[in-house]
Amino acid sequence: MGRDKKTVIFITHSIDEAILLSDRIFLMTSQPGTIKEEVTIDLPRPRQMTQVRSDPKTADIFLKIWTHLQDEVQESRNQ
Repeated sequence: MGRDKKTVIFITHSIDEAILLSDRIFLMTSQPGTIKEEVTIDLPRPRQMTQVRSDPKTADIFLKIWTHLQDEVQESRNQ
């Protein structure tokens, strides 16, 4: 049986969940909502939440996304 390649767009506010489930994460601006950056998640599958939360590589990705979200919130408040 062959593998079907499928694309799924999943929207979440959980950074851990995004890293766990995604191969690519698109970071968006607050207003208007446009794609600002793409983050590639280069981790083997299957992934476990314990791996996502304990791996230093994913900690760096988490911090990058968290910082982006904080910056977008602050910028939207300043407008």
